[in-house]
Amino acid sequence: MELAAVLRDSFKMLRSHPKMFLPRMLTTALYTIFTLYSIGITADFVLMKDPEMVSVFLWKTAILFAALPLLYVVDILSYAMYPRMVADLKSSGDVGLSLALKDALKAWKVVLALGCAVFASLVFVSTVAAFFQILHALTGFFAFTVLAALSGIALIIAFSVFVFFVVPMAVLEGKGVNDSFRNSFKLGLENWKELTGLNSLFAFLALSTMILVLTAEINDSLTLISLSAFALARMVQAVVYTYLSVVNPAVYLLVRVK
Repeated sequence: MELAAVLRDSFKMLRSHPKMFLPRMLTTALYTIFTLYSIGITADFVLMKDPEMVSVFLWKTAILFAALPLLYVVDILSYAMYPRMVADLKSSGDVGLSLALKDALKAWKVVLALGCAVFASLVFVSTVAAFFQILHALTGFFAFTVLAALSGIALIIAFSVFVFFVVPMAVLEGKGVNDSFRNSFKLGLENWKELTGLNSLFAFLALSTMILVLTAEINDSLTLISLSAFALARMVQAVVYTYLSVVNPAVYLLVRVK
């Protein structure tokens, strides 16, 4: 598998067709609104003086938690648009956002199943990491914190290898839930070395972007610099996540040809 060529070609695709950024830009904007809304709720709670405002706070919090799963669905659906965009770009040289969205919606069962699997895997990884953190708290050995981080990263990468091709198979091949997961697992095993390296790179980029976003969070002082850093961090996040979304189906198309 020529990963270097895939990474390079994915960058060229985005550079020549910037509208491919739109789906991930949209989800990033929605997450930004969600973040700002949660910051506003937190500020209202801290500054709350009237007990009658508690009911308003609870309503706002309920809206926040109700919006989160909907936002997650929009996120994974936008991710599922990229296999069609990449395939069309390679075959016809053009990108159709409406067709990509239509195909993503057709594969909603697989996309939803993958979303649930990702959520379950994150819960499992968090449980394993928490176990090592508890051992660290009980023994005082910092090595357990290192183990928590390493085990979490290793489990996420391993999971990513086996479900790497689920969405491309569902969107491009019309596979169902069982076939998409089973065939993705099979292809993942056949190409586990390359996919491990690729997903390690993905993990590094995602972690670096997350750190950038966290360090640029808006604090109590709403200065122009803090707002600019907040917006810039979100833009970088959208660009990186778009790139990762393009690389995924590009790798699948290469493997499928072989």
